[in-house]
Amino acid sequence: MILVIKIRSFLFFCLLLPTALLNVFFCYFSLLVTGKRPYWVLKTYGKIINFFLRVIGNISINITGSTDVRLEPSGIIIGNHVSAMDTISLPPFLKNIEFTFVIKQSLIEWKSFPFNLGCRALGCIPVSREANSGDMNFMMEEFKKRFDNNASVMIYPKGSRENELEPSTLIPPTALLMAKRLKVSVLPVFFDTVNWSNGKIIKDAGNLYPGIAQIHIGEVIPPEEVKNLKKTHQKILDFYQECYQKSHNIKKISETN
Repeated sequence: MILVIKIRSFLFFCLLLPTALLNVFFCYFSLLVTGKRPYWVLKTYGKIINFFLRVIGNISINITGSTDVRLEPSGIIIGNHVSAMDTISLPPFLKNIEFTFVIKQSLIEWKSFPFNLGCRALGCIPVSREANSGDMNFMMEEFKKRFDNNASVMIYPKGSRENELEPSTLIPPTALLMAKRLKVSVLPVFFDTVNWSNGKIIKDAGNLYPGIAQIHIGEVIPPEEVKNLKKTHQKILDFYQECYQKSHNIKKISETN
């Protein structure tokens, strides 16, 4: 079984790199022709990778919540971070939302080629691991620029991937504080994507374990509710706890079948 998983994973990553290069080409071609951020490429790329995950990795993605959700005109998407699937697999399912990501600084450097080029074209916001007031002010300015262009931003407040699912994900309230100051809506999303594990040498190149990956899309929290940070923060934590239980139950049912 382990050998089959390793072979499937190897085949998947052999396709991932050329697909990423093609994605970068279309990103810059679209940017050159239209002068706009090519968010449509991100959604198309996600559809292709999700197809590869299903056919090669034998990983199906189960969505709960509405895929018709909207952030009008824009807002902040908050999620826990489990695996590389979180950034790749979500965009096709949020069909009415154009968005980019807050990423770690190293992802826009050349050592992350070709993904660094895609991150630049999509206007991702790089931050260092060491949180400080300068980073906060920088993010506020960059978020506002994206919002002015009707684009939303996805952020993983905990930063590092957990690669294991926790019953309660204690997210820092940093993103909510920015949402309050910028007077925008918040959309919580919960990922159970442990199927794509971290690699020992290259973090993104771990094994793909067959099964069901879960993405739970929450309800939009409007700006007037976000004003009450404590209540909103607890609401998201409760949502995460509920999603954890749903994921656990779905996996138990699939295992018995």
